[in-house]
Amino acid sequence: MPKNRTHAKRRHVCATRDPYLRAFYQHLLAKGEPKMQALVAVMRKLLHAIFGMFKHHQLYDGSKLFQLPAQAPTAQTSTEAA
Repeated sequence: MPKNRTHAKRRHVCATRDPYLRAFYQHLLAKGEPKMQALVAVMRKLLHAIFGMFKHHQLYDGSKLFQLPAQAPTAQTSTEAA
């Protein structure tokens, strides 16, 4: 596998494993950003997060990166007879 494809695959894995980074990546794609531009934005956001972690001596907290979209309420069917 060529070197460029290997690195692109690693970046994509990073952007799709963490739920907060994945939501940010999907948000950018939904806005119409090209895939590579969205990946670079995710990498930049992660780099800023790492810098903040070192600067403030804190552990990783993905919820500070991007707010997950609200889950749609699911309709629960009741098996009880009314």
